[in-house]
Amino acid sequence: MFTVLNYSIIQLALHVLLSELWKSEEKIDQERKEGARKERGFHNWLKRPFLRELNRKDRKAAREFNNKFSELKNIRVKSDYKNVAIHKNEAEKAFSLSQDINAILSEKFRV
Repeated sequence: MFTVLNYSIIQLALHVLLSELWKSEEKIDQERKEGARKERGFHNWLKRPFLRELNRKDRKAAREFNNKFSELKNIRVKSDYKNVAIHKNEAEKAFSLSQDINAILSEKFRV
């Protein structure tokens, strides 16, 4: 389930880039490849335009988005790349973070 929720954030974010931030699929693909390399990962690249736009709209929401996105990424890295167990409370935290991030994107970008 964790992967599905993380994927839902990615899909919603890409939708916002296309529909609200007016980037073409070609531009997103080009920036994604270059940005992921420069910013040390796809998630870091993806977070940047949202932080920029959220800072312009609502600094509190930008801080909340950044903190939750970073915390969720840390849990994902731990679950995907480290040989450690993810306990129920951490899985529930990831679920909650995913819902919160999707809610911020939905509210602030009206999707």
